[in-house]
Amino acid sequence: MHSVIALANSEVGLQLRLAGVPVIDVTDADEAIQILLRYLDGLDAAQIILVDETLRERFPERIHKRIREHRGLPLILFCPSFETDESDVDALLAELLKPAIGYEIRLE
Repeated sequence: MHSVIALANSEVGLQLRLAGVPVIDVTDADEAIQILLRYLDGLDAAQIILVDETLRERFPERIHKRIREHRGLPLILFCPSFETDESDVDALLAELLKPAIGYEIRLE
């Protein structure tokens, strides 16, 4: 059992591999969903699953709901694409913190 794994199909996968994270290459969002559901159903084991943001954007609402309602391990984290130089760090932090702590923090 790996402590951390990643589901990716882009540059994010290469960058995570360089950081030492085992990466499962997926060709599309449907394949990522199948693998993710195996972990959520307890058929495979990991403590943290990093999912490429470009895959998450293609997940249907039912999968987003399942991830939101999931409690316990594995912890599902979404890894933003590093392909663009422009990123709104404040918006990203707010998006990550609000579900975790239950309220919005505005950074100035």
